[in-house]
Parts: sequence; structure tokens; C-alpha cells
Amino acid sequence: AARGRRAVRLLWEACQIPDFRKLATDHHTRLCARVFTHLLREGVLPQDWVAGQIGGLGRTDGDIDTLMQRLTEVRIWAYIAARADWVRDAAHWQGRAREAEDLLSDALHEKLMARFVDRRAARLTRRLEQSETAELLSAVTRAGDVVVEGHPVGRIEGFRFEPDASVGGADKRIVLRAARRALASEMPRRVARLEAAADADFALGPAGAIAWQGTPIARLRRGATLLAPAVEVIDSEFLDGSQREAVRARLARFVDGVIAEGLAPLFAATKAAETDPALRGVLHRLAEQAGVLASGGAGGELRAKLRRIGVRDGAFALYMPALLKPRAAALRAMLWSAWHRRMLPDLPPPGLVSLPAPDWPAGLASYLGWVVAGPRAIRLDIAERLAGELRHAARRRPAPAPQMLASRLGVGHEDLPAVLRGLGLRLIPGEAMEPDMFGPPRPPMIELRRPRRGPPPLPRKAARLVPPPNPDHPFAVLAALRRVAS
Repeated sequence: AARGRRAVRLLWEACQIPDFRKLATDHHTRLCARVFTHLLREGVLPQDWVAGQIGGLGRTDGDIDTLMQRLTEVRIWAYIAARADWVRDAAHWQGRAREAEDLLSDALHEKLMARFVDRRAARLTRRLEQSETAELLSAVTRAGDVVVEGHPVGRIEGFRFEPDASVGGADKRIVLRAARRALASEMPRRVARLEAAADADFALGPAGAIAWQGTPIARLRRGATLLAPAVEVIDSEFLDGSQREAVRARLARFVDGVIAEGLAPLFAATKAAETDPALRGVLHRLAEQAGVLASGGAGGELRAKLRRIGVRDGAFALYMPALLKPRAAALRAMLWSAWHRRMLPDLPPPGLVSLPAPDWPAGLASYLGWVVAGPRAIRLDIAERLAGELRHAARRRPAPAPQMLASRLGVGHEDLPAVLRGLGLRLIPGEAMEPDMFGPPRPPMIELRRPRRGPPPLPRKAARLVPPPNPDHPFAVLAALRRVAS
């Protein structure tokens, strides 16, 4: 009996232990009474009793109802263990109760999934066996989930079906069979939606993957020319030949539009050069490299014509500055990858002026608009502009090196001499004045690396060494007579 304020308060707190089982039996009443008795007599619950109760509930054997019963009971003990004034080392018992709850939750989940899968497989098998031609009740949600006869069987991504992760073994064949029947009418509708989709619904990824509504469905492949890549639809057993061709044709129109927009300056220049035979030939070669041709040197009149249509004839390349911008550069990189059937290496981020000389496939650096100069690669437009300024300044005699030259090239001072050599220039280090002279030190100078005029001098012919005559040779006598005569 509870007598006194403390006992009544303790009884009230013990009676507040929640009954998660909701069975309205005497079992919970007896538990509350025992907790109250221990607390009233001993002040805390006995360690052995708590350990036995929680340990016994941590078993994962039994059916679904048994596991659910244990799970509700262990939650009751988790509540009791949370009362630091009822148990010794409350944190320890809370952890034990949490571990038991996790074990029971996992076991219950597996049991429920097994029951669900068994029912789903049985239901689908029965419906499939009723008739090979009967239409199954199916639907595809906005998220792409495929539901057949009320059971989720997987997801459709693009035009490919991915079975539910819980399906395996013989059940997977049943689910695939049901999905094929269910998606037989869905795929034509899906193809029709793709054909009617706007270009904004498609996206061209960095690796040449073409996505529709965020799902990759095709990829770029080598086509007739660099600027006309082919489109390859990702394999799908749910698409027949005509549907696959319809998808490919729609995506090809999208890709053509992306290329026409991204490389518009190149196509405009090509059209402008149609009436000039000299320009037409140069633009044809330039188009073969998507706007950057690693060779320059056009004549003065031709150079002026090229400049009027947006083409620069530089010392390192014939190029269009508009196609070095990030968006056009990314598109050109994708076209290179499709044409050469090679994965692109990690490319530098936009805005970078220089980078360490890359270990890229041959020709890729110049194609992407980089000039490899010694240990560094300089962006083409920067290299052309700075090298042009320096050549003009040093065209007659060495000229002082501009301040912040290394910074403008994006290189360290230790790399500057080698980089300038790669750009056709030479850095003459500055020198201090003699001790008996006054004035500032001589600044570093820039001079042109002029090619040697005329053929290189021939090496001096070495004197021919004549071995001494062999005394046993038949003509040794003649040699002796010759020496006597002389």
C-alpha cells in the first residue's frame, strides 16, 4: 500500500509507464506494481531483473506477431531505462534497450518484406497464368514507379525497366514477365511524349550522354564528320526497331540544334566564305577542327578577310575567339570525345589562364585552345596576345620585360624563362650596375629567338687515319721501294 506523500508520488509515476501493447491485460498492471514495489523498498530497480527483461526481449526468432509483441515490450523498457532515478547506469541500459529495438525492427522488416514479396509473386503468377493475352492492371507514376495489379514491381528510367530491389531469384523472372506485359502499352505513349517534347526537356551531358527529363537515354558516337556526331540510343528490350529509330531521330534533331547554337560563329563564318575561294578553303579546314586549327600564317590580305568574319590568324593557331568561351569549349570537347572514341580527361575549369603541361592525348591541347610552352600550357588567346605584344616590342632590339609578365601568363617566376622559350622568345636576366657606376640595374630584357639563316655549317672533316702497312703483305715491298725513292 502507498502511504505518505513520497509513496503516492512514486505510485503515480509508476502507473504512468506507457502500455505500447494496447492489450488492456493484467500483464502491464503487474509490471507497474513490481516497478513500484522495487522502487519503494530498494530505491532503484534490481540490475539482474532489468538485465533479464531487456536481454530476453532481444531475440529475433518467431513470427511477425511475436516480433511485434517483443518490439512493443522493449519500448516500454526503453522508457523505464530513461529514468535515471530508477536504474543504476541509465545510459548503459538505454543503449541495451536501443540495441534490442534495432534488432527487432530489422527482423520485423525482413519478415514483412518476405510476406509482401511472396504475396506479390503469387498474385502476379496467378494473373499471368489466367491468360497470356489478358491486359494487366498497371500504371506508371509521375516518379516512374511501375505498379502492376496493385503491387510495385520496379521503376522505369527512360526506356529501361529496373526491377524492385526486393525482387530476386525466381520472383525476378515473374516480375519481369509482368512488367513486359504491363509496359507493352506504356512504351508507345512514352515514345510519343518524347517526340513531342521541347528541346528544353533534353540535356547533353559532359561525357556525351543525352538525358530526357534527367534520365540518360542515349549517347553521342562518331558520325560522318566531327560536327555531325551520331546518336546511339541506350539498349532497351521494350523498344522495337521503329520506336528506337523515332527516339534516335528526335534526339539527333536536338543535338543538331545544340551544335548549331553552340558553334554559331563558325557556321556563320563558313557561310560568309562561300563566295571567296581562298576563304572557303581555309574555313573548310577550320571547320574540320571545330574552330581551332593548330597552324597559322595566312597572308596579309587573307588575314584581313579572316578577321572580318571573326577568325584570328595567330602565331600559334588559326582560331575563332568566340569558340574559346566556356560553353563552346565544352561542346567542342564533347565532339572531340565522340569523334575519337575516347573518354575526355579531366579538363581545367573555366577562366584558368595556364596549367601544368597536360598529359593529354596527342593534339587535344591545341584542339582545346592551349599552347604548350615548356612546363606550362597557356590559353591560346592569352598566348597570342602577350606573345604578339612582346614580339612587337622586341622586333628590332631587346626590349625591357613588362612588369607582372609572369602573373599575366599565369606562371611562376621560376617557369617564366622556359615558357617564353616555348613562345619563341628569350628572357635576358637583369644585371646590377658595376660598383663604380651609378644608376638603376639593367631590367630583364626580352628578345626574339630568331631562326638561324641558311643551312647549318657542315662539321669539319676529321683527318683520315692511315694504318701502318702490314710487313707480311705482298705489296709491302712496293711501299719500301717508294720510301727509298722518296
